[in-house]
Amino acid sequence: MSRSNLNRKAKDRQNALLSLIYLCGGKEYFLAPSQTYEPLALYFNLTDSERNENQNDRRGDFRNHWEILLQNSRQQLVSRGFLDKSKREVWKLTPKGIIKANRFQTILKY
Repeated sequence: MSRSNLNRKAKDRQNALLSLIYLCGGKEYFLAPSQTYEPLALYFNLTDSERNENQNDRRGDFRNHWEILLQNSRQQLVSRGFLDKSKREVWKLTPKGIIKANRFQTILKY
């Protein structure tokens, strides 16, 4: 897979993240961030190299690029009202997020 696939459109990552939480997050529709990285890397067919690539984040810390991309997707979903940010290390769908994710449940399979 080429680097361009690692940097898929933000909307693709956001929709996949919503779908994953919807399908795998149980009755409360939530997952820990660590529960999202590997399944979504598999979904997007990332290579081991792409999964392990590091880069500087906004604070200048050297971190995993894939995790940074998903964390940015999460933040965009929070700002749009699809994810709840009230608990640290919990990515939970809001009622609005449940409705949006329901649209993708038959499209994306994990």
